[in-house]
Parts: sequence; structure tokens; C-alpha cells
Amino acid sequence: MQDSSNDLPNLYKVTIGTAVADIVHQLSVLDHVIESYNTELERAQPLYSGRVLVKFIKGDRVKIDGDAFYERMPAIGKMIKTRNGWRFMWVKNPDLENLHEYRVGKGKKGDAVVVQLLKRLSEMLIRRSEIVFELKKLRPRLSKTAQSIEFFHEKKMNQLIDLKPRILVDWTKDADALYKANKSDAGQQDGDG
Repeated sequence: MQDSSNDLPNLYKVTIGTAVADIVHQLSVLDHVIESYNTELERAQPLYSGRVLVKFIKGDRVKIDGDAFYERMPAIGKMIKTRNGWRFMWVKNPDLENLHEYRVGKGKKGDAVVVQLLKRLSEMLIRRSEIVFELKKLRPRLSKTAQSIEFFHEKKMNQLIDLKPRILVDWTKDADALYKANKSDAGQQDGDG
């Protein structure tokens, strides 16, 4: 019986699974920090139309074990004043490195704090984007690797099935008797020749 503590595939499964789970957990913590910065940004900006905010929206659809899930992703937008109140207008392809340029109330009291909040939000959004990119890149690669390994071990198992009938003597059953019989057969062959 194999010692399960030395079962390398299971160790990989645990360590890689734990590493990916830790990254995903840290990503959700980063999202919480982004939301906290956004709350302070909302407080710090003057209530002008066009003030910049970050909202989390439903992103790309992902299928996991046959179920559809939606990625939660941050969206940069501006709050626009309408007759019916405020409306969030999403900014497509924002320049994350210069997010502070989207602000309103430049030169007003508290603008320096708004700039700092936006610059730090920029850093977090860029980092988040890099992490998500790496995770998305990793998923298909791991999936292809798993399929390749599955094909490989199925092929090897089929080869074993082909070899099994060619085993003439089962040495795992009554090995002493088989050894003696094999030795006496070899002695008789030597005497016959």
C-alpha cells in the first residue's frame, strides 16, 4: 500500500490549489480595499456632474462545472446629474495610469486628497488587472495540461492491458514453489543438452 504522505500528485493538487485559492482570496481582499477607497473618493469629491467613481459590475461569463458564473470587475465611470437624479456612466478603456485626470473640481479645496485617492486607486486597479490576466492565462493552460496528461495515462493503461496476457508466470503467487519449479526446469534443460 502506498504511503499517502508521499503521494506527489495529491501534494501538487493541494499546494497548487491552495496557491490559486490564496490568489483569488487576496483578489477579493483587494476588491474590498478598492471599494473602501471608492467610498472615501465619493466623500472627498465635490458633488459636480462628471465626478469619477469605481463601481463593480458583472463582467465576463465563466463556465465552471457546467454552471455559468459572472466575473466581478471594476468599472471606471462618471456620475452624471440628470433630471431624475444621478446616473453612473461607464468610461470605456480608461487610462488607468492617469485616472486622476478624470476628476472634477480641480483646484478646489480638498483636490490634493482626491488626486492621492485616484492615484492609489490607479495602482490597485492596474495590479488587479495584472492578477486577473495571469489567472485567465493560467486556466486554459492548466486545462490543456490536464487533458494531455489524461490522454497520456489512458494510452499507457491501454498498453498495459495489451501486455497483461503476455505475462506467462505470476510471480506474486506462491513465489517459492514457482522458483523451485523454474530452477528444476532449468536444470533439466541443462542435463538434456
